[in-house]
Amino acid sequence: MGRNRGFLNHLTSIAIITIATGSNAHFKIKRIRVTINMEYFIVILCCCGISKNDKMIGKTTLFKLNQPFTTESGYTFPSLEVTYKTWGTLNEDGSNAVLICHALTGNADADEWFPGLFADKKILNPEEQFIICSNVLGGCYGSTGPVSINPETGKAYQADFPKISIRDMVRVQQLLLNNLGVESIELAIGGSMGGMQVLE
Repeated sequence: MGRNRGFLNHLTSIAIITIATGSNAHFKIKRIRVTINMEYFIVILCCCGISKNDKMIGKTTLFKLNQPFTTESGYTFPSLEVTYKTWGTLNEDGSNAVLICHALTGNADADEWFPGLFADKKILNPEEQFIICSNVLGGCYGSTGPVSINPETGKAYQADFPKISIRDMVRVQQLLLNNLGVESIELAIGGSMGGMQVLE
């Protein structure tokens, strides 16, 4: 054990693994990065077990906007794709929606980076609310962005991706909300760039 203990000094990061137990178990590994010494290969995992029902797990969906969208900078996309995640069910009058806006490097998996807010009697309660979080326009997690194919060239936009604004992101979110049948938003929250979207 004394020899193993020395190896712990080489551990540069510990992956957080989320394990949801119960009838709908899922297992996700975010990232593991370790420095290996010459004698031992040891990976230490910090695990967190939580129980989720169907509404707590959420559903990821791809929304395709099959109409032109013009940005504030004047660029027109012939169509757009938006990957989003929802929890709970929209009520009949479309008034129980909650919108979560993610940060610059975030994604739509808000239950993974806002876990303390998702629960019964918490601020985000899928039993009572219809919670929505979408990947922003220009992001890297499924919505139209630099890795998307430019229909004019047949290749990824990459550095040619047009300049977009916070208002562009919010306008796309509004189109998504319209498509989902949301009539009003009960609450909108976000951190960093997400907060800028909320203010917009």
